[in-house]
Amino acid sequence: MKTSWIVYALCIYSVSGDIIFKRTGQPDTVKMECGEKTSNMDVEWTFTAVGTSQSLLILDINGRSGKIRKGNAPMVERAKLRDSTLEISSVCSSDAGQYICKVNRVEKQRHSLYIVEVSVTPDSVLNKGTVATLQCHLSGVGPLPKVTWLSPVGKLVDSGTVSLSPADVTDSGEWKCQITQGEGTHSEALIIQVATHCKNCISGVQTPVKPWSMLGLGLWVWVGVGAGSLVLIILLVATVSLHCRNKRMRKRRKKMNIRQPTKSTEYCKCKSILEGPPQRRPRQKPPPLFLQQR
Repeated sequence: MKTSWIVYALCIYSVSGDIIFKRTGQPDTVKMECGEKTSNMDVEWTFTAVGTSQSLLILDINGRSGKIRKGNAPMVERAKLRDSTLEISSVCSSDAGQYICKVNRVEKQRHSLYIVEVSVTPDSVLNKGTVATLQCHLSGVGPLPKVTWLSPVGKLVDSGTVSLSPADVTDSGEWKCQITQGEGTHSEALIIQVATHCKNCISGVQTPVKPWSMLGLGLWVWVGVGAGSLVLIILLVATVSLHCRNKRMRKRRKKMNIRQPTKSTEYCKCKSILEGPPQRRPRQKPPPLFLQQR
């Protein structure tokens, strides 16, 4: 893993323009002035990249119509003109170079933008006895300023690269990348931590711990799969149990709804209720008796 920082903006004024050190990846914006009022005048901004002599148009504005024309410079989509001031957002390393402002085709200002990258490999957190490298890289138009390192104990290293072989506890703390331009000096801090014990060192080289994996999947992936499977099994068992319980309840209700056969006494009572009270039959007269003749 590589941790990197880019030095923040620092402007040192000179006759020809500004010398700007800028950090990339930040929401702030680089602003470059043209140096005079340019109302109703033609303003043109051009860019010369590092290692080339070709000037590329960024933006120009027509003083009479106010129409802005875009060029083919790499930062043209991130560039804006406010009056005669050039603003560039989200500065990257390819923006290092010279920026020239012309008013009515006459050069007024020439600004130099430097990008400084400060990094440590393999990481800013090291184990004692491992090997690490500190780098302070400067990109911009030459001649480049002088770059040095200042250790936490005050030792000056006259180079942009420092090798810690091996790293010691005394290397812990704030390292400063110092950039000297004329009489001005800018420094960018880099914090390093060196642990007293090394658990993963092989011949003085820090090796990363390989995470446990199976079938190309990490440990936490398998933990998640196991937890999800357990929840699924619990839901399945609960669903089956609830279904069996409902089935038993339906059978019980069905049995309770079946009417039991009535007893003989109940049947008679029901019949007597339906037929009503017994009716009295009329008494029949006995047949007359015939007298026998003597």
